[in-house]
Amino acid sequence: MHYIRNNCRGIGLLELMLSLAIIASVLLMATRYFIQANAANKVTETTQIIGTLVNASFKWLEAEPNFENLDLDKLVDAKLLPEDWRNKKDPWGKLVKISHYAGGQDFQTIEIMISGAPKTACENINDIMSKQGMVSEQVCTNSSGYVGIYPAPH
Repeated sequence: MHYIRNNCRGIGLLELMLSLAIIASVLLMATRYFIQANAANKVTETTQIIGTLVNASFKWLEAEPNFENLDLDKLVDAKLLPEDWRNKKDPWGKLVKISHYAGGQDFQTIEIMISGAPKTACENINDIMSKQGMVSEQVCTNSSGYVGIYPAPH
């Protein structure tokens, strides 16, 4: 009678631990990439919001003498922005605000506030908007997020 030897062994603890370490490393890299990509998308969306607001505001000046009492509702009422912009929120869930710049005497400058932007995103927004050359002053604070000052073109 011949006995059949079973030389099959299971997965050892070392192989199992190595596999788990590789899987954890891949998941960590994927998560880091996702977070960076998500942050970049929010910055891009915010710069598009700012660009839309600046363009709508400058069109506002074609019918109005200045930016006095300007807000999102007035831009929507003038059909310069879609209806859903009345309560427009930034990518971080805070309301977007636009008004005339209180520091300007002639009401020819607007102020755009993106209050949900964290400091790093705000700095990225600053860089992008500065390269576009439309903004005269930008501020990043922990409490108010992004504030951009945009003078009317002459």
